[in-house]
Amino acid sequence: MLLSWSGGVVMPQGEEHKEVHFHYVKADGYRLVHATGAQGGTTPAGLIKFDLFSEFGIAAETEVFSLDSAGKLGKKVGGSSTEGIHVNREFQVGVVMSPKEAKQLGEWLITKAKEAKSLIEATEEAAAEKE
Repeated sequence: MLLSWSGGVVMPQGEEHKEVHFHYVKADGYRLVHATGAQGGTTPAGLIKFDLFSEFGIAAETEVFSLDSAGKLGKKVGGSSTEGIHVNREFQVGVVMSPKEAKQLGEWLITKAKEAKSLIEATEEAAAEKE
């Protein structure tokens, strides 16, 4: 039986099929991650590789407080510096895919972003009408 590649589905040659059933299962290592951005590029093999990251400000690593005569916590007197802008970008997951798959993912994301924007606008309009 010869096989051919068709949109990500391997189809037997010479057989007529009217349906394809996709079953969605979560791998043992599956986890839901929050992403605020991505960083990546093209691999030497011509694939697309990117990491999704979650971005957040950096808190001081240490703080020093005085104690009053009763042993209660007083004013902050020192600690590690948090002056300036410091941002952590913590990589959550890496993804490698073909350029074709990356293009399809990009198009899907744009469609979903438009759908989400329309939903948010409709919700805001409905809220404004109630006021």
